[in-house]
Amino acid sequence: MPESETLYVRQSALKKFKRCRRSWWLLYHRELTLPPSPTPEKGQRQLGTLVHKCLENWNTGEDPYAPIAEFERDLAETAAVFGETDIHPDHVKNLSLARLMVEGYIEWEETDGARPHEEVVAVEKQIELPLGRFGDHDVVLTGRIDRVLLDTFSGDHIVDDYKTVANFDKGQEFWIDDQLLTYAWMLRETDGLTVRTGRHTMLRKVGRSARAKPPFYAREDVYINDAMIEAAAAHTHDIVRDMVTALENESLYPNPTRDCSWDCDALPVCSMFDDGSDAEAMIQQVYVRRESK
Repeated sequence: MPESETLYVRQSALKKFKRCRRSWWLLYHRELTLPPSPTPEKGQRQLGTLVHKCLENWNTGEDPYAPIAEFERDLAETAAVFGETDIHPDHVKNLSLARLMVEGYIEWEETDGARPHEEVVAVEKQIELPLGRFGDHDVVLTGRIDRVLLDTFSGDHIVDDYKTVANFDKGQEFWIDDQLLTYAWMLRETDGLTVRTGRHTMLRKVGRSARAKPPFYAREDVYINDAMIEAAAAHTHDIVRDMVTALENESLYPNPTRDCSWDCDALPVCSMFDDGSDAEAMIQQVYVRRESK
């Protein structure tokens, strides 16, 4: 029997694999990323990441606006490297919008959105769950949960995921999304917690101007039962099995959609794997290795 290789699989990697095998292979398995750019090609993702960092600080008692100041400094340094004297206007817009969104959310949490019977028991909680051996790989499922809360009325727990959204019409995809269910399963197996609520806490990407119509913040809860958790566990095992099989068989085909232009950092090199070009040479020139989390 060959020596086993440990494969660490994040929740976001499971989603990416289902979306596009090639993108997953390049961005998650090989951990490639594009270096910083002075222009905001991924503005919406940038905003979401920044807001998440601010809310992490707020939940842990740190300065919620420190990530904005740090990001602004990083942008100025990057601009200088590229010979620019000013931060790109779209970056400035994102910095301002992030501050307004975070300020409003904190106020909402302490007034209209307050829930005194809920206690935050973990922030950015890291969890690891060994899944066993798949092919030649030992697989460990990893996750990072924005917040875990305790409902002091019921004694059950809540997994809470922050989302920056254009509107609150999330549609059916929220109800069939495995991520919160998988977190519930992982917390049960690793910490012995009973999770009965999966939640998306949503912040609208608007500056709350006089023309903007509230509400700007909302929660969407889904009740979780044991059958749903077991189904999510089974789905996860199936996806991981497909993932390992794809690696071992080198079945890493793309799944292009209209979202690739803004949602996939693998786009610059993707087609080169199919047109006879030297894709690996391009990777060496264009990409850097992402730091593992």
